[in-house]
Amino acid sequence: MLKINMPAPDFSSRAYFPEKKQIKRIELKDYFDKWVILSFHPGDFTFVCATDLGAFNNIVQTLKENNAFMLGISIDSIYVHKMWIDTSKSMKDLKFPILDDSNQKICKAYEVINDNDDVSDLERVTVIINPEGIVKYIEKADPRLGKDANQILHKFLGLKYLYEHQSTKNKFIVLPANWEKLDDALNIEIPRDIGKI
Repeated sequence: MLKINMPAPDFSSRAYFPEKKQIKRIELKDYFDKWVILSFHPGDFTFVCATDLGAFNNIVQTLKENNAFMLGISIDSIYVHKMWIDTSKSMKDLKFPILDDSNQKICKAYEVINDNDDVSDLERVTVIINPEGIVKYIEKADPRLGKDANQILHKFLGLKYLYEHQSTKNKFIVLPANWEKLDDALNIEIPRDIGKI
């Protein structure tokens, strides 16, 4: 089972890069000096999925500025990805690649295939991986519920802040419930702060 703080399963597959109109083979390990956001979507040419990727497109520049690589994934082929991007209004001007997982190897490795009545369905999942290749965030939702790209950006920026402010044995930084700004971080020292929150 895919869990927080475990190494992200590596993969190698072709991706369609719409900005360059280029098909290129990529491996996850090639991006282990960056944060990686994987957005699994149930299928191309579906209604919610187009809005998900369109919403991520609105934040992709901020992700790039914060050393993050965005990648869409579904079990559709590279050719279907290209046709979808070329015809969908929401996908117009997409600035990040979509990975071909038509053999379902990546989706099975990340355990996002939901087998119902002998029909495989891809779950709506987002995974955030840190620059060391460790899974730090997993979000799963009902296939009819679209992703909140701004909330995922918020979570990513929080994870990045915590990564850049490593803990020691008795001192650590945490982001409390309902945090809005990184200034909301709490500097905890043990035993000084036990019971003070």
